[in-house]
Amino acid sequence: MEQNFKRIADSVRLPDGSRTRIRAQIASHREKQEASIMKTKKHLPRLAIALIVALALSLTAAAAVYVFRNSILVSDKSDIPEPQGDTPVAVAVSFPNGDVPHSLEDVTEARRITADEWENGEKIGGGGSGWDSAEVLSSDAALSIRRITREDGAEKMEYMAENPNDLVPFLSDKFALDLTWMNENYRFVPETGIAYVVRDPGGAFTGNYFSALYGAADGKGYISFELRYDTSWENSNQSYIVDSSYEEAYYYTTQSGCEFLITADSGHVWAECCTAHANVSLSGAYLTTDAVEQIVEHLALSIKE
Repeated sequence: MEQNFKRIADSVRLPDGSRTRIRAQIASHREKQEASIMKTKKHLPRLAIALIVALALSLTAAAAVYVFRNSILVSDKSDIPEPQGDTPVAVAVSFPNGDVPHSLEDVTEARRITADEWENGEKIGGGGSGWDSAEVLSSDAALSIRRITREDGAEKMEYMAENPNDLVPFLSDKFALDLTWMNENYRFVPETGIAYVVRDPGGAFTGNYFSALYGAADGKGYISFELRYDTSWENSNQSYIVDSSYEEAYYYTTQSGCEFLITADSGHVWAECCTAHANVSLSGAYLTTDAVEQIVEHLALSIKE
């Protein structure tokens, strides 16, 4: 498949108009960033949280309306309802496996995309299958760009940057987030963050993806982000979590109105926020749940279905 990959020499640069537009997008995004917001911890029952959020939304015309499809916390497996209907669907129950977390070094190695891999067309999976051609448009360390295509004409534009905040402008309008606080309080791991936008053969938007890996100041703790939106996928199968199977398991609603299910066990920490077509997942280790709450709060995340 190597012969299908087309590499543009480093001396070839994007047209001036394209480079100007990309720089303008990044500059505009940075100008719009607001000061980080204060964390407010909420240990209210899920129903109370839903009522409060609903009231706030009714008072704020500009606010987004969220319908979350996170896993449901139950106290015991007997609380999980039996499948109903003529064709019952198996119920998913999530639980930790008790494994010791990987080190930051191991996670970095698994997620890293090197400059050589970027240019020779390796690691182009995700956003569907069948991607078979990679065209490097820019190998600039500050912002690398390549076009991935399939035989049917579908296209995936991929972006990799030194600063993950510079990838945010390339997200579709389905997500909004701010990484300013993360960049000030955690260390971004280079060559581990990527964003891409997928379009079908007709040019219509079908999906979006963003990932980044950050290390804590102590050199041991870390947290990774994955934001995924897929128009062809619907998060319709309900899953459950028995809260006693984790050391900690609870819901946390941010000031921006996003509900996260936060769990922790054996040194691992997780946070998920799911809607019909969006999945926001945080996974890390050697961090407290208080630290995770602080992170999701300062992301100022919003999701548009």
